[in-house]
Amino acid sequence: MRLDFRPTGSYQSLNDSIRERLIAMTEVVAAPGETGPLGVDTRLYQGIGHALVEAVVGASHLYPLKKKVHFFKKMNPYFEAAILPLAKLGYQMIALEPDVLADPAAWASSLTREDLLVLYSVDDPLFARTYEIQALEAALSDKPIIQIRVSHCRHFYEGPKPLVPRHAFNLYSLSTKLAIACIGERARVAKQTADKLYYDVITDDHLQWFQRPMVSNASDVQTWQAELAKAADAKVLWQDRADRIYDRALIYWEDADGHAIIDRLAARLEMTLAEPGFENRLETTSLSRWGAVRTLDFYGDWALTPNMLRGLIMISSEFRSRDGFIEALLRARRDVLKDQYGS
Repeated sequence: MRLDFRPTGSYQSLNDSIRERLIAMTEVVAAPGETGPLGVDTRLYQGIGHALVEAVVGASHLYPLKKKVHFFKKMNPYFEAAILPLAKLGYQMIALEPDVLADPAAWASSLTREDLLVLYSVDDPLFARTYEIQALEAALSDKPIIQIRVSHCRHFYEGPKPLVPRHAFNLYSLSTKLAIACIGERARVAKQTADKLYYDVITDDHLQWFQRPMVSNASDVQTWQAELAKAADAKVLWQDRADRIYDRALIYWEDADGHAIIDRLAARLEMTLAEPGFENRLETTSLSRWGAVRTLDFYGDWALTPNMLRGLIMISSEFRSRDGFIEALLRARRDVLKDQYGS
């Protein structure tokens, strides 16, 4: 016997249960005009991509007379797909240069009642590069424009945004397949498809960052990253830069394929790699793993050459304490060179 039916209100019940769990984790008191770290609504989505489309399209229905959409260029590869539905309907798309973040006051002062939303991110989904958005959020604090804010992994180390402004739609990734939104009272957009879908079980591991963020020691990871690069004759990507989360080492070779490296490294570590997008221990930007020729085009705008992307690997900092890891990496690199050059 097969049933394909769902109780009415199950999505709202799920959101209510998550909200109750999060409320129990915080004692933040909101100031007038703000609603604490949860906002007035908490919703679950099937990942950041789904959440962004729901937020953008929902905003257009909430304020149908506002036709201007602002978003930051070269900030997040998810943005294009999120705003495409409105672009097809003739909305005016305004691409903001990254340098607006340094001094957003002039831009914010030019906003009018025709401006629907601004889309920005606190980090990127692949390398954990971070953006300084404090000045932007301060400039937007009294503006009647929906502020869709995306966090992929930064919240795991910094916790949730302390308070949710009235027009804010704060998105937090929980996993590849799950994300939650904390929504201000003037950004309660209508649901598009979210209440028609099914969701994975939300565990305590998904939510513990809300109360107890993890700790990242940048200097230790930088030192370890340099040791890995030296031992395996690799280069460090963005050596010692401050604007990224140091939960991983980023090293690359321009004469080898990163997929081949992590495949052999995983075998030496007696581990099986998960599918791309679900692997959080060893990953690469090689297209031989991700497939499709344009998958990583967005990152070409960051001055990352095809050879750099082909040979770049990301290694979780959890391997810092694993005995023999550097030796395993070195041997994996030698195996690849032997296969390439036959010696």
